[in-house]
Amino acid sequence: MKIYSIILVVLFILITIGTVSASTFTVNNSTGDVADFTSIQAAIDDVNTTNEDTILVYQGTYTENVTVNKELTINSHPDNLGDTIVQTANPNNSVFYVTEDNVTINGFNVTGANNYVGILLNGVNGCNISDNSLSNNFVGIRLDQSSNNMLSNNIANSNSDTGIGLVNSSDSNTLTNNIANSNTDTGIWLFGSSNNMLNSNIILNNEFGIRLVNSSNSNTLTNNTASSNNDAGIRLEQSSNGNNLSSNIALNNIFGIGLQQSSNSNKLTNNTANSNTNTGIWLSESINNMLSSNIVLNNNFGIGLQQSSNSNTLTNNTANSNTDAGIRMQQSSNNNTLTNNNANSNGDTGIGLLNSSDNSLSSNIVSNNFDDGIYFEGSNNTLLYNNYFNNTNNVEYVGINNGNIWNITMTAGTNIVGGHLLGGNYWVHPNGTGFSVDTADNNTDGICDEQYNLSVTESDYLPLIIVVDTLMPVISITSPADGSSTTASSVTVSGLVNGTGSLPLVTVNDINAETTIIEFNGTFTATVPLVIGANTIYANVTDAAGNTNTTFVNIARTSSSGSNGGGSSGGIGTPVIIPIQEEPKVEEENTTSDSNATNNVTIVAPEEEVVEEPQEPQGETEATPGFSIMLTTGVLLSAYVIYKRKD
Repeated sequence: MKIYSIILVVLFILITIGTVSASTFTVNNSTGDVADFTSIQAAIDDVNTTNEDTILVYQGTYTENVTVNKELTINSHPDNLGDTIVQTANPNNSVFYVTEDNVTINGFNVTGANNYVGILLNGVNGCNISDNSLSNNFVGIRLDQSSNNMLSNNIANSNSDTGIGLVNSSDSNTLTNNIANSNTDTGIWLFGSSNNMLNSNIILNNEFGIRLVNSSNSNTLTNNTASSNNDAGIRLEQSSNGNNLSSNIALNNIFGIGLQQSSNSNKLTNNTANSNTNTGIWLSESINNMLSSNIVLNNNFGIGLQQSSNSNTLTNNTANSNTDAGIRMQQSSNNNTLTNNNANSNGDTGIGLLNSSDNSLSSNIVSNNFDDGIYFEGSNNTLLYNNYFNNTNNVEYVGINNGNIWNITMTAGTNIVGGHLLGGNYWVHPNGTGFSVDTADNNTDGICDEQYNLSVTESDYLPLIIVVDTLMPVISITSPADGSSTTASSVTVSGLVNGTGSLPLVTVNDINAETTIIEFNGTFTATVPLVIGANTIYANVTDAAGNTNTTFVNIARTSSSGSNGGGSSGGIGTPVIIPIQEEPKVEEENTTSDSNATNNVTIVAPEEEVVEEPQEPQGETEATPGFSIMLTTGVLLSAYVIYKRKD
């Protein structure tokens, strides 16, 4: 009997494995549906509530401080999202205090912890906090040493310090579609927390919008809107490095986006920072940052670098219509590189350098600024070339400025006004006059015949001029010869090319050719495929002004057999005639020999297409849980029968 009882117990366990499901417990402390519990904490603490269970809370006001120490899903009833209020019983404790992983809290109005936190995650992972409203707490949501959590669609408003805070190495969390508004200090705050993703959040009417502090590194901020905050929309400070900010909007703050206190090696791309009271994007004491394709309009200063912000790169930014300067470098901001930026229609200066040296400015457009195109004050050794200056006063010097260089050595390449040489800058005024317009260019190379003296000590020695190029480039094919033939499947085409004053681009039958060019004149080569029969080889040249010219040769490709083009017509059943003089292909099947054939040829019938029958898939069959239970049951029953027989 003993062995029989054991078998029955084992069978019961095996049958019930996998059939146990998570339970749902209800909570209601008011009229309406009868529930299992009247408080959330009682539902959590009950011995029957275990990991992966769900607690469903009906509409009402629950005054309690809830400690969540099991892996639970706690939802407000879906008919009452936002009407289920959980308010603190003790304002010095959190309303929800989560100490276990994989907890979900969804759909509550959390309030009253005015000395602490609405929802606090402490040392946990994998939690989901969503669709909650958090107000009148000290902090709405706080993650402390908690990672890999999801915060989405929460509203954190009117908290006395911070809306949402991630602190003390709370890493790799995702914050999406949250609203943090009207909090006394910061909307979203990261302190010493890295590798987090902040996406599509709205942060407004706080002191600071989004703030990354104390080595908060390698975070990604994308598509967030930070507007109408009293200080900065987005601010990185205290060595917050390697962050990526893209496609964010910072509007109507005092500062739009700021990097300060040694926040280095960050990337700001495609952000919009408009209509901020002070500066759209500013860097202070920060180095090696990349600012690319940002739009900065209608601020006091567009982009500002100050206090030894060195070795930064600004590329393809638009800094227009700002009250003071479009781009300004000051207070020993050195070794920065500005390329392909637009600084237009600003109220004072397009680009200003104040006590900042060893910078490089190239391919920028600086036009229609009210006072100066570019302003120098105590700034030295800056390289400026291939810029477009179109202002009433293009250059203003104040104080002592030495060693600035306004051109590079004449080099082949497309310049900012479409010419084929790089050298100095283009100089014009909005009224249509200017050095680059009024100075001769007798050899039409796009470089003015005279240098442009900017001060007693500084000159642009190679100022640019616009040249209308109407000369046709020249091209000829030297090999293969027109009318020649070949049995090869491709041919190398070579020839001569002359760009007539600019660098030529050569294609052969739409294939880019390799060129060797010296002073716009040289050779080209390209390999093009051939079809059997007639082929036309076209060689096309285009110069920097867009002028084109084309030449061609005709070439025939004959078959390797030499039999009038040879080859099969491609139809099934058509024999292929192969001369016996060549080494024939050995055919084990489908080959017949015609003893009456003339001219010593062998007729080889084409191979018929072999259609393989589909094969049954082979391999191991994965056992199902039911099969495993049946197998185990059979083994146990067999053991029992053997035991009884021995008995």
